[in-house]
Amino acid sequence: MYSIIDGKPNSVFKMIVSVLGNVAEMEREYLRERQRQGIDIAKAKGTYKGRLFGSKRIVSNLNIVKVS
Repeated sequence: MYSIIDGKPNSVFKMIVSVLGNVAEMEREYLRERQRQGIDIAKAKGTYKGRLFGSKRIVSNLNIVKVS
């Protein structure tokens, strides 16, 4: 890993990037777990419908296009 400041190898920079990457990964896993719990609760109540059949979102050139 090279730091942005001087373009030379920097072990502290490498460690910080590694830690931040791991934190982001853990947060994503936690988010998915909470989402799954919410979906399970909604299904138990009978209010979960999911995505409508045939609806799809396509990301193209940083523009979100809804295809129906």
